[in-house]
Formats: sequence, structure tokens, C-alpha cells
Amino acid sequence: RLEMTSATQSNSGASAYFGFLYALAGNPDVLTMDNLKDPAVLDGVRKLLAQVERSSGSSGWLMDALVANPGSYDAMFNYESTVLEANQALTAAGQEPLYIIYPANGLSVADSPLGFVAKGDAAKEAAFLKLQEFLLSANTQKTLSDLGRRSGLIGMEAQNPNPQVWKADWGADLKRDIAPVPTPGADVIAEALSLYQTELRKPSLTVWVLDVSGSMGGDPIARLKQAMGLLLDKKAAALNLLQPSSRDVTIIIPFSDRIGQPIIVKGANEADLNAALAQVDQLEAGGGTDLYGALAAAIQVLQPYKDNGTLSNYLPAIMAMTDGASDMANFDYFHQIRDQSGFGRDIPIHAIAFGDADMSQLTALTSDSIGRLFTAGADLANALRQAKGYN
Repeated sequence: RLEMTSATQSNSGASAYFGFLYALAGNPDVLTMDNLKDPAVLDGVRKLLAQVERSSGSSGWLMDALVANPGSYDAMFNYESTVLEANQALTAAGQEPLYIIYPANGLSVADSPLGFVAKGDAAKEAAFLKLQEFLLSANTQKTLSDLGRRSGLIGMEAQNPNPQVWKADWGADLKRDIAPVPTPGADVIAEALSLYQTELRKPSLTVWVLDVSGSMGGDPIARLKQAMGLLLDKKAAALNLLQPSSRDVTIIIPFSDRIGQPIIVKGANEADLNAALAQVDQLEAGGGTDLYGALAAAIQVLQPYKDNGTLSNYLPAIMAMTDGASDMANFDYFHQIRDQSGFGRDIPIHAIAFGDADMSQLTALTSDSIGRLFTAGADLANALRQAKGYN
């Protein structure tokens, strides 16, 4: 049960993905377009990504999910420092730690150099130099090392490594030679990320549960439709690396106090996506808010995939978009359907909150399913990018 962040939405996921490409391409001097056209390379990467059972848009959240649910996940692609941090939390809770494996090839280094662009402001330059002095001081370098960061001047060393952090029993190896893969050209990076999103990643099986209750009238439902346009319009989706793959399944369930008929799109056919978007554009706000009834319907629409044995071929998730507090009439019914399904507890439920949504209710819902709560805010595209990074 493997975790990995999205290569299009997270640096750690992108680092792992480009490491896969380099290793399977035979470690060329630099990755080229020809490597991205090699069927053997693409098939190898596709097989690796097929093993991922949980994705996210955040390296830290991925770690937190594993630490909080050690029985649900066995491994993750992540930063060395994040694994060390996870192990401290796991062992403190009496759980088995992870073991660090350094690939013989395909490693990346998250060096993130800090620089200052001088613009003639002496006060700002002095403040920067003071910050630099603080970061390079012995005490700060020791603190960074104790947090699992390689804080040496060349970035590969740890200053006075704490043996309780850099444990050999955990696989930590400060003596290993690190030879990071070279960064390819911008055109190759763009093409590789597009391939990841449209062809190589494990396909998504996403149920979008859309609140069209009366409180969504006016601006909220207009923004909801805008959000779905960013997902279903192929050109708009491509701008944010949100485009579906030919193997994705997208299911849309509108709800108020009544549950609408599912709108289902299999694959990435533009006509099918446009037809689904047209149906979304026709939705009107009205009625109450039965989120739990809609979530029960989402579990039920996934049931056939479990029954025919194909659910494991996907990264399934339920995405709820709502602005209000749900009535509780179907709260118990949802939990009954989820528990009786035999798989419902393994389906993450994420939520994108609009307006004055009941954040406590949504926090409880997402936490219970190892999901995450997002806020639409002013930057709707960013909220969608974050949410889709988890699926």
C-alpha cells in the first residue's frame, strides 16, 4: 500500500516521477523528447505508478496520513527528512518505523537555494544578510540537522548528526554518494508532466458531489459551475494540469434535499466532457442540503467497481463541493451504506468549502475518511489543483 504525491501538483511527486523516467531510460546525460516516446520507458513508468494507492498534493499531508493511519499504508515516496520526521512520530506512538531506501539511480535533491535580488534597498539587504547569518550559525545548523535536514554548505552533510534522528536502523545513510539526476529542458519537463497527467498516472475514479441547495443561489452556484468548467473543459483543464486521462472515470452527483441522477463520463472524450458540462450548467439552486444522502449515493455508484474487481485499478475519491451545513436525516444511513459496502471506509472524502460552509462538519467528515478540507476562496483554480492532487 504505497503513497506518492501527484507529480503535477507536488515537488516530491515530480522528483520521484522524473527519477523513474531517468532510471528506466537508462540514465542518459539528460532526459530528451525521444526518451518520452520510448514505449519501454512509458510502460515501465505506468507499471510503477499503478502501484500507488494514495495520492496527495502535499508531502507533509502524505506523511501525516501515514503516521495517523499506520495500518492503512506501508510505504511512501517522499523526502528523506519527511521519512525521518515520520519515524520519530511513529516510534513515539509505539508503531513500526519506515526504512529509507535510496535508489541507486534516479535520485533528486531538494536543495532550494535562498537568494536575494538587490534593488538598492540597503535596509532590506541588511535584513537579508542578518537572516543568512542566523541560518548559517552553528546553533541553527544543528537545529536543522536535528530536524532531518542535510544542512552542510554543500547540502549533502548533516552538522553533528544526532544519532536519535539519523538512525542507521532506519536506513539513514549520510555517507552514501548522492548523484542527483540532471534537470531536463523546460520543453521536456512540460511534456513529461503532460504525459503523467494524461497517460501514465494511475487513473482516477472521482465522484463529484455538487451542492445545488437554495443557499447556493447566485454567486456560489456560478462559482461551482466555473469550477466544474475548469475540470471538464479540456483546454481550461490543461492550463492547470487538471486534464483527465483516457482511463479516468468522472461521476457527478448534484444534490439538494433530493439526490440527482449521476452524470458519468468515462475517459477524456471532448464531446462527452462538454455534454457533462452542459448538464452542470443547467443546474439550478433550490431546496435543502442533504449532503449525507448524496455521499451514500456516491458510495453506491462505486459499488459495481468493487463488485467486478476493478476498483483497485483506480485511485477512487469522493469530492464534495458545498457551502452549507447538511441536515442530519441521512447521517446514519450514509454510515450504514459505507460500512456495509465492504470498501467505503477506504474511499477518501475530500471537500471544497464555498462561502459560509459548516467547517466543523466538513472537518469531521474529511478526517474520518483520511480526506482533506479545502476552501474555495478567491483562487478557485488553485483550490481545484490542490484537491485534484489528492486524486
